[in-house]
Amino acid sequence: MAVRHWHEALCANGVRNYSYDEAWRDYRLNLMMLLFLPVEFSDILDGSNARGKQLATMVRERFFASVLETDALSLLPSL
Repeated sequence: MAVRHWHEALCANGVRNYSYDEAWRDYRLNLMMLLFLPVEFSDILDGSNARGKQLATMVRERFFASVLETDALSLLPSL
């Protein structure tokens, strides 16, 4: 898994007191930060052609799927 390799590289290069569980939590939190990208870049993506629409849909679906698959929403405080 990419997060495990990233964490191992951090530790191998001097990062201390940062557990894998903390790295996994941080990764999941940052996935949610990416959810604004499809909205932010909607003006840049050319929705007037099929390829642009397909790209926009793919980006949106993948970002939301990542949040759901990692259960990142569970990290948010309940109201």
